Amino acid sequence: MNIRRFTAMAVAMTIPLWCGGHETDLQGGWCTGEGERLQWVSSHTLNADEIGEVTAGEIDQTCGPIQDRSCGQLDHDDYGLSRLAAKSMCGALARPVFFGPESFLQDDVVPELGIGKHHLLYSLDQGIEFACYICVASPVREPRR
Repeated sequence: MNIRRFTAMAVAMTIPLWCGGHETDLQGGWCTGEGERLQWVSSHTLNADEIGEVTAGEIDQTCGPIQDRSCGQLDHDDYGLSRLAAKSMCGALARPVFFGPESFLQDDVVPELGIGKHHLLYSLDQGIEFACYICVASPVREPRR
């Protein structure tokens, strides 16, 4: 197993410690059943332009351009767009596990606003780093007779 793949898997196991405000698939119980394990599919690092290209046809244009945060829809802020880009890149079967930047992973909540700090700290120009994983069942081994 190469070191990059091993590192990605090790980080994926600790991702629930990093993400609080938005329940990740791992926190939601995805791929945590007996005999289930994560299998790496691909790794991605996207810059702001690439995030925009991936999400161009997938967002509701009623909120205005990406930089317009006055719409009141957190799903369309920079953080939400980056999550959308990652989900789109992973496809229907795989799920993204995020590695950075640190501002994206920030899970503290701003009490006055009731939102995660990542919505305030993260911006598209920081890019996003993530890997796509699928959940696979470990083969059932028959007892020897």
